[in-house]
Amino acid sequence: MATNQGPGPSQIPPISTSEALIATALGSGAITYEQSLLDRALALYNSPGLPAQFDSPVPDLHAAEDLFLEIDAREPKLSADVLAKLAPFRARPNDPVSIYNVPPVKAGVDARTVADTTPVWKSLPAAGGAARVWVKDSPDAASQLGQHATDVARVWAAMPDFFTYPEADQPGKPTASINPDGAIDFYFVDSSDLDPRRPACIVNPDLPSCAFGSANYGYAQTAPEYHGNSASGYLVIDAATSGDQLVDTVAHELTHAGQFAYDWHETSWLKESTATWVAYRVMKKLGLTPTYAYAWLSGFFDGLDETLTRPGDRNSNSYASWLYFQFAAMEAGPEVVQSIWEAAGADGVQGVNAVDSAFSFDAHFAAFAVRNWNKDPVQPRYKTPDDTFPGGLVPKDRNTVKTLDGGKEDSLNVSLPPMSSAYFEYVFPASTRDITFDNTLANVAGAHVWGIRNIDETWKQPEDWSAQAKPSFCRDIADQDVGQLILVVSNSSLTDTLTVADAPKVIAGTKGCAGWTGTMTGTETWNLPDHHGTGTSTFSGAWEQVPADDQVQPCDVGLPDSCIAYYPHGEIHWTWDSHEQTGCSATKAGDALAGGRNDPASAIFDEMFQLVPDGLGHYTYWGISSWLTPKVDCADYGDVAGPPSYFDVPQSASGDGGAGGNDCSHTTWQIDVTATTITGSCYSFKTDTHALKFEWSLKRLGPAPGG
Repeated sequence: MATNQGPGPSQIPPISTSEALIATALGSGAITYEQSLLDRALALYNSPGLPAQFDSPVPDLHAAEDLFLEIDAREPKLSADVLAKLAPFRARPNDPVSIYNVPPVKAGVDARTVADTTPVWKSLPAAGGAARVWVKDSPDAASQLGQHATDVARVWAAMPDFFTYPEADQPGKPTASINPDGAIDFYFVDSSDLDPRRPACIVNPDLPSCAFGSANYGYAQTAPEYHGNSASGYLVIDAATSGDQLVDTVAHELTHAGQFAYDWHETSWLKESTATWVAYRVMKKLGLTPTYAYAWLSGFFDGLDETLTRPGDRNSNSYASWLYFQFAAMEAGPEVVQSIWEAAGADGVQGVNAVDSAFSFDAHFAAFAVRNWNKDPVQPRYKTPDDTFPGGLVPKDRNTVKTLDGGKEDSLNVSLPPMSSAYFEYVFPASTRDITFDNTLANVAGAHVWGIRNIDETWKQPEDWSAQAKPSFCRDIADQDVGQLILVVSNSSLTDTLTVADAPKVIAGTKGCAGWTGTMTGTETWNLPDHHGTGTSTFSGAWEQVPADDQVQPCDVGLPDSCIAYYPHGEIHWTWDSHEQTGCSATKAGDALAGGRNDPASAIFDEMFQLVPDGLGHYTYWGISSWLTPKVDCADYGDVAGPPSYFDVPQSASGDGGAGGNDCSHTTWQIDVTATTITGSCYSFKTDTHALKFEWSLKRLGPAPGG
């Protein structure tokens, strides 16, 4: 068979499978439940006896898996007549009663008699006897068995890194000739003998009705010995499958048999998504390109704003969701998928709850949504550990407005079903001087918002804004000059749709912001009998004025009501050069972000700058910069513990400079209300052996203070 997967799921025309047509008829009451089971069995091979209204050009051998598991679960309640009619479909292919030995065209629907021409089946152990491969006897049966044994052994050896092996089979069930040992049986069958649709798909797998993924080439069935939730299994593989497609199919179906060891009742979504992921990882380990896993992704990225666990049209989303488990493996290691199935082994059907218990959606789904932006600056990307991962897979934008001019705003449609995400992309022209995201999703259960900013043609790392009510940016400040913005909104709830009364908004303003920009430097020197050195801290950036209506600014927490408060935006560069008589010597430098310790919600402001009007045409000013200094060596002498503050003028500072003439605490620091610069220097302390000096030079940004 050609190795080309054909069109991906997003390109598949809306062709209904027989399964879907039968389900519709059952739902309407047009057929009974038992008749629906029989019709589904006939539909597997487009068999004679299938009512014409259920005909479909779509071959789906893998539909056998859900059908037979459903029959297994309900067997005690089904009539003897329907079980007898279903027996040829449920039997192992080498069982004389199997449809593969007595096709419907010869024996009719109720194939309970064995013809004299029943084929003989040959087998060969594989994977050190843990597996056994089977084919119908023919002149080249031996060569077929040898090749199949080699293919199965390759996959079998690769499996332990990603998933468990199936439980051993029960020999002698149903008879020793059909099932001679505890090996996992792989039956390579010629589906074209039974299904008139298969030859066309073998010749041209690109036909729309044939583009149904690797799972269309086989299925796994439980062996009839159960231990609570667990069971063994056997595999049926279309012998026409070859090359990479065969490896993928064997890995996928072997994973299903391994899943039966935990819980054979589990949901199709959990089974198919994780089996596709295991097959993907096996392919990568064997140095093969997992074309078939990749083929699902175009439709998956198009549907990120739909529930992750939905079955999807023609069940496509169940397979496509393998990407969530690749994300989980990137975050928590590949063993996380087996941990999920261990959780699935609990009594009852766990489904998505098993995933949630091992890899919490609330803790991880938002990061999955960000990862799916799938281009810079998101790191790591799927391509990071997988150099064959296809390019160009990106989510669709949900907003229609892309360019947001100054003075305009755009509301976000954030109505999202459970476990889904939406993407909004904005470009800001020069007319936009300030940007505010009115985040009405802040602290809403299940809601997550991440922002990705582009500043000066450089994308910044994604930031979690989920708890921020109004992230805002002033384009007059270099590190806030946002030219593009991506918003990633996700709903991590397993059950609830995300809705808010007032939609979030992106607001493009024209005013810009007021503040001061420049540098402030603190330099500490010491020359002691057993210790000498120098430490510096230099802030470079802007002090942005806090809006007057901000209820959590320093002026509203016990400080003068008329003050004008500023928060820092920029970088702190520090140096450390320290030497001790004991021999300790250290010279280091580094950088840190300014404002990192400020917490307006708790009214804690370790870095701030204030102007206070004196009523006489001046502002006095003061400020602090208790930034989180790094751990350094040779810093165990008194106050010499690391790089100093970059600015520290106390609120109570006043006077003419003190005895030394340049004392920070004994100087009245002020500027004219129309001043465009703030410059100065002073000593926090100064002795013959130890001193700390501050120097600053700032220029006005935007309108006058308070404007």
